[in-house]
Amino acid sequence: MYYHIIPKYFADTADREIKLASLEIPELGLKLSDKDLKTIKPYPNKKYSIGCLRHGFRGRNFIGLVVETERFVSEITKICTWTVYPQPRGEPDIAFIMTHTTKYNLLDNNNLLFSEDNPGRSNRRFQERRLQENYCDTSVMEFCRPYLFTGINVQDMHNKCHDDFYEAKGVIIHREQQIKAHTIDIEAYRDISARNSIWPSVEAALKCYNA
Repeated sequence: MYYHIIPKYFADTADREIKLASLEIPELGLKLSDKDLKTIKPYPNKKYSIGCLRHGFRGRNFIGLVVETERFVSEITKICTWTVYPQPRGEPDIAFIMTHTTKYNLLDNNNLLFSEDNPGRSNRRFQERRLQENYCDTSVMEFCRPYLFTGINVQDMHNKCHDDFYEAKGVIIHREQQIKAHTIDIEAYRDISARNSIWPSVEAALKCYNA
């Protein structure tokens, strides 16, 4: 089974410095530190920061990473820790430490792959929506703005699909989300990754056989 994981942060400005400090998925036996990770801005909307492997496949940057397991795991918890710096950075060099927990419940095992970014959303219309200043995706951490649930496979707002915990100045320091999702056709994903060099391929998957 393959899991396409995308640590994602949506900042208040495109200039804010953000780093992914750690990524953990306990159910898959995955635990990565800042030594394993780096943060890039691959989308047209530069308010997005995306985490990926520091030493990617052939040294390339990708949107997230793919994890391979020996068996299907229907419930996974993605825990991201972000370091977010003030503007401008000064002395002493302090930063916010923010955590984002997303609990996924996969509703089927009909396919061999789950992706946090459905390949069908890589079309031109979806990319145009990403250019919109206030547009946000599904599983994403934010600095302080209200969340816009305009993605797919997200529970209705009335089902309490997220909780935010704020610092005194109105900055979100911890977010918890619960999302129900479906697996997707692995060949559709392979087609997208073959045509889009910034999507990680399943051949470059990080193997986690402890799950």
